[in-house]
Amino acid sequence: MVDNNKIRMVKPGMLTLSIGTGSIRKLQECLNYIYKDVTQTDIEEYHKLLNEGITGDNLPREWMKHIFTLAILVKMLQDVAEGQGLCYDTEINKSSFGLDDIIPE
Repeated sequence: MVDNNKIRMVKPGMLTLSIGTGSIRKLQECLNYIYKDVTQTDIEEYHKLLNEGITGDNLPREWMKHIFTLAILVKMLQDVAEGQGLCYDTEINKSSFGLDDIIPE
C-alpha cells in the first residue's frame, strides 16, 4: 500500500556507488538543459554569490539551489570517471557549459 503522505528519505552517511557512464551523461544533459534557460544576468548574479562563498541552501533562488546540487553530484561522478580514464574532451556549443562555471573550486 502506498502512503501519499510519506516520502522515503536517505539517512546521513557515505554510499558506495556503481553507476554507468551513460547515467552520468544523462545527469550532465539534465544539468545543461536546466542551465541553458538561465539569463546572462542571472548567471552573473549566481557567479557573484558563489564568489562571495554563498552556496547550497544559502543561495537565494530555487533554480540556483537545484543547479548547485546537480553540479556537485555530476562533478563527484565525473571526478571518478576521470580517475578511471573514462572522460574525454569535446567541442562546446552555445548550450554547453563546464562544471567550473557553476560550482566553486
